[in-house]
Amino acid sequence: MKPDSHFSLFLRILPVLLLLMCKPAQLFCQNGVPLYLSEHTKVSLLTSSPGEDLYAQFGHSAIRITDTLSGQDLVFNYGLFDFNTPGFYVKFIRGKLPYQLGIQRFDAFLNTYIEENRQCRELEINLDENERLALIKFLSVNYLPENREYPYDFFFDNCATRIRDILEYKFQANYPDTSLVKKASFRHFLAEYVGQNSWINVGFYLILGLPADEIATFRDEMFLPDYLEKHLENAFMGSQPLAKNKINILFQNQPQPSDSVLLSPILVSCLLFFMALIFTFYYTKRWTKIFDTVFFSLISLSGVLFVFMWAGTDHFVTHKNMNLLWANPLYILVIFNLYLEKNGKYLLFLLLTLNFTVLTGWKILPQEFHIAMIPLILTSILRMSDQLHYAWRGKHLFEK
Repeated sequence: MKPDSHFSLFLRILPVLLLLMCKPAQLFCQNGVPLYLSEHTKVSLLTSSPGEDLYAQFGHSAIRITDTLSGQDLVFNYGLFDFNTPGFYVKFIRGKLPYQLGIQRFDAFLNTYIEENRQCRELEINLDENERLALIKFLSVNYLPENREYPYDFFFDNCATRIRDILEYKFQANYPDTSLVKKASFRHFLAEYVGQNSWINVGFYLILGLPADEIATFRDEMFLPDYLEKHLENAFMGSQPLAKNKINILFQNQPQPSDSVLLSPILVSCLLFFMALIFTFYYTKRWTKIFDTVFFSLISLSGVLFVFMWAGTDHFVTHKNMNLLWANPLYILVIFNLYLEKNGKYLLFLLLTLNFTVLTGWKILPQEFHIAMIPLILTSILRMSDQLHYAWRGKHLFEK
């Protein structure tokens, strides 16, 4: 055998010799492939910044396991789901799609955020050797096929709360109440990321029910990755700080959410109300009928969606939606009355009462409504009042 062959063989067996010379490593399993982790392992929290896509608007959390001796550098990620799940889209819409723990190579994990122009920070978790190995064993068992799936909940069981709970229940981590925002609802935290007057935030206000108006405790705040990181920096395990050595491992400039006035939800809803004024006081029957048909159809379809998200899904946060007071399926009957030339005065009176209830109870109702809804509610009131004016006189607005 040539000398360079001896040297090449030595380089190949050197990592094995080093492992044998040091303290015995722990052996876990990743898809049947041995995973050696020694006492030189470091555990840290990875926090990525928000992205442009809706699912990435609030950032992400994961656990990084780095072993400088064996060369392993893995990310345990609770934010994955399987596109091959039978009935994927139906389960996703109905809130029945299971999320799961996945394991990724750190370089592959980081490349995703480089491509998406997002930031990523690392906060080392201050665990001793036995605690690190106990965490790795817990994650490895949790990764087994029969254990890795869990019922995802956006506010109460997600990639960030899973990490919070592991450190709290497995290692008795103590999170002191250092709330960054006092007496804020879950809606407040969503608006912080997407902008108060954005179309996305209006969508949240429409689709989310009463559970989103509950006041989030300092512990609840950690459903957001940024808040998990901030509270972890102040946490203790016994008398020792739980975190140390925070670094930016990926820094890129990112656009901030803006509340642009141009084509904003408030502007669009005000324009719609202005159109309703024109059709009410300077109308032709044909165009007013078309306006009422389109407007009340959209309101009715919105109500159907709200009912479905409440009664037909497991999304707890979409239940008990008080937007049904002003946008409900009963408006379809208003449209029928338009074309059947029925009186419908009691239906109109009921719907008007519900709309006035929202306006007069704006500050006292338990659910918060977006200000962009006010012009829409006024539009409904204006058009139904016009129809009711004729109905009480025994006439029909569009009768020939």
